[in-house]
Amino acid sequence: MKPNTYILRCESQSLAYVVVQPSTQEGSRGKTAALCEYAWSRSAIVEAIPWIFQKYGIEKLLIWVSPFDLGFKYLLKKMGLKPEVKDLTGHTIRMVDFQRLCRRLQPYFEVHLRSRNLELLNFKQEKTFLL
Repeated sequence: MKPNTYILRCESQSLAYVVVQPSTQEGSRGKTAALCEYAWSRSAIVEAIPWIFQKYGIEKLLIWVSPFDLGFKYLLKKMGLKPEVKDLTGHTIRMVDFQRLCRRLQPYFEVHLRSRNLELLNFKQEKTFLL
C-alpha cells in the first residue's frame, strides 16, 4: 500500500502536512501505520492523530520524533501517548535563514556543479517561500 499525504487545514489556511504509510509487514497489516513524514504545526498534527486512527482503523501509529523536537514530544506526552525510544534514521529540520544556508553550501555546489551552472544559481527567500 502506498503512502498518503494530507494537508491539515483550518478554514483556508494550511497548518501542517502529514504522510501516512500503512504497514505492509505480515502480522501488522491493517493494524499499524506510520506517520513517516510531517512538517509545520505540531499541535495540528497531534490533533489529527485520532482522525488517522479512525480513517485507517489501526491499533498502533508509529511516529518518529527527533530528540531535538522537545515541543512535539511534550504535546504527544500531554495527549497521553507513551513513547518507545528507538534509533532515529532521519528527521526534518527547519531552515530559518535559507540564503545563509545556501551561501555556506557554496563550496559543495562549486565541487559538484560546473562553473556555468553555478553562476545560474540564485537563492532568495520571499516570505515563507524558498526560491
